[in-house]
Amino acid sequence: MKTAIRRAGALILAMLLPICCFMSYNVAAEDEDDNAANESAAQEGRMNLDVVFALDASGSMLKSDPERIATDAFSLFVDMCDDTCRLGYDVYTHMLKASENLKGIKDAEKLETMKKKFGSISYEATGDTDVALGLTEAMRIFE
Repeated sequence: MKTAIRRAGALILAMLLPICCFMSYNVAAEDEDDNAANESAAQEGRMNLDVVFALDASGSMLKSDPERIATDAFSLFVDMCDDTCRLGYDVYTHMLKASENLKGIKDAEKLETMKKKFGSISYEATGDTDVALGLTEAMRIFE
């Protein structure tokens, strides 16, 4: 029982790490109108975040996340965001499986499409893990 709880805790931490690592607050842009909009959103208590999820879809995830909690966590996080957020993701093994550039979540239809794409990703039984590839793609998405 303790082992199962520890594994669940480790899985949750593993899912939160990419979220924490790849959250970035919008920095001041050159356009004064954008700065005013960002400051206004911050004063109203809105999120105003850019978030990129990096998901390891290698064979080890079949054992680490057999119930695919990572995809559920993505959907839950997306549902908690307000319309000031932009979201993207990349899915990798030893190669890049899928990638989605940052998109605003104001458009509910595009958001549902993104959630369905992310949710349909399967873990590769034979895939190795190239974390550097996943992180490099996440940084490209931010740029």
